[in-house]
Amino acid sequence: MERRKFVITVTNQFCSMGRVIARRMSELLGVECYNEYIVKETAHRLCLPADVVDQAEERSRKIQRDTVFPTLIQRLGDQTNETQNRIFRTQADTIKALAEKENCVIVGRCSDFVLDELDYAVHIYIYAPFSDRVGHCIKELEIGEDAALRLVTEMEESRIAYHLNYTGFRPDDKSHKDILIDSSLLGVEGTAQLLTHMVRQKFQLPA
Repeated sequence: MERRKFVITVTNQFCSMGRVIARRMSELLGVECYNEYIVKETAHRLCLPADVVDQAEERSRKIQRDTVFPTLIQRLGDQTNETQNRIFRTQADTIKALAEKENCVIVGRCSDFVLDELDYAVHIYIYAPFSDRVGHCIKELEIGEDAALRLVTEMEESRIAYHLNYTGFRPDDKSHKDILIDSSLLGVEGTAQLLTHMVRQKFQLPA
């Protein structure tokens, strides 16, 4: 029997555990999860350091020079807007190629916009309460609460600015999403299981 074609895009708030959930979904569905690969492939094509590509979103908001995490927020240094534009276009080409090639889960990189017209794509947005995200940030990065509060706020503002700039809508715009879910409700495993069940129902996939 011919395998049903599907692509899942996962957009997430910073430290909402969205990337972990996306990876777990890919395991449950038996497909690849693409995140770092898109960064590496884009960096290779543009002959740029991978960290420059990885932090393109974070440069969309002007961050003060005394930010608590200058190496994380300002990795692009003095790169121009044209560099960001080239990164976006190359990432978009990579995302389209992956979606055409195979069933997969794609994390971030405005993939919801890039694949908006695909009838076999499901677009998911994962969010969580601010306090939960700060807690995840403290645990994952091993930093203090004040630093985590600032980082979560700065990163979220940057992601929204980047998404608005290249897509014309916010990453949490429900008119461009099929599913929006609070990851704190069921946790990583429960959220991944629920979303996977919904995908299987949508595309009539075997359990």
